[in-house]
Amino acid sequence: MNAELAQLYAEDQRDRDGDPMKIDWPVVVPRDEARRRRVAAILDAGGATSADDYRHAAMIFQHGPDIADTERAHALARQAVALDPTHMKARWLVCASEDRLLRRRVDDEERARWGVPPLARPTSG
Repeated sequence: MNAELAQLYAEDQRDRDGDPMKIDWPVVVPRDEARRRRVAAILDAGGATSADDYRHAAMIFQHGPDIADTERAHALARQAVALDPTHMKARWLVCASEDRLLRRRVDDEERARWGVPPLARPTSG
């Protein structure tokens, strides 16, 4: 297992410990961005070899703001499962990233065309 990927994953999870309403996002978002850049460099250098390496990298990208981050998270999670089909945390992340991809790809306009309630909730005035 790549020790640096494991450390970056641990930092990512530590930033999300506790009450989600008390996360200091102006502090966490730049950390997330730095982690994604570092993970991308590690991946580009061939630094991921195990299912855990790919799962750790996937989780970092799962927390990215862009659909491209989520697509990469999904591909990395699938690679983790390809390496170890019994890895339950990796299998969960494949599902979670797929769910996030679907949510990001389907907007309320498309949902309305299919007669599905909107994701956005109307605010009461």
